[in-house]
Amino acid sequence: MNAQGRGDEQETESDDFSDSEDEETWIKSFLSRYGNEYFCEVDESYIQDEFNLTGLKKYFHNFEAALSCVLDIEFSSDDESHDESILKAESEFLYGLIHQRYIMTSRGLHDMKNKFVMGHFGRCPRLLCENQKVVPCGEFDEPQQGYVKLFCPKCQDLYYPKSKKHANIDGAFFGTTFPHIFFLNYPECAN
Repeated sequence: MNAQGRGDEQETESDDFSDSEDEETWIKSFLSRYGNEYFCEVDESYIQDEFNLTGLKKYFHNFEAALSCVLDIEFSSDDESHDESILKAESEFLYGLIHQRYIMTSRGLHDMKNKFVMGHFGRCPRLLCENQKVVPCGEFDEPQQGYVKLFCPKCQDLYYPKSKKHANIDGAFFGTTFPHIFFLNYPECAN
């Protein structure tokens, strides 16, 4: 009876462990949403490094709450004026700004290359570019100045994304220099 009881306990403990592994993080939930295919997964260790967050607080009413939401950390504050819709919008905005910085790192460039190879960003609409794959970029590095565009390395022109689902993505979430750094690191992708 003891051996059977212990077996049940061990089974329950392993079930509890697998449930916690299956929990969807905020980042995975954000990336799985319709329209967020251009984003790659930013490592939580990158987000937790305060150096990578330098200068971002000025864009937020409640930076700490948004950061806690992105990292799935409980946030307690004396300020009870947190509106869930505002927190959701600020968390998504923060992730986008962090994403801009992350994709300029070697790991971020590699992650974006994987998306590029799989064709997640689309192809150039010009016939002479022979279905060249494109990458996302912004016309401005400052947020809320313009929407994401697609850069073709062959004709070196910018295009609006074909899908309306990408029409409202801030171009600053990719930045102005991403395509150039990307194709400098991966020149074989420009062919």
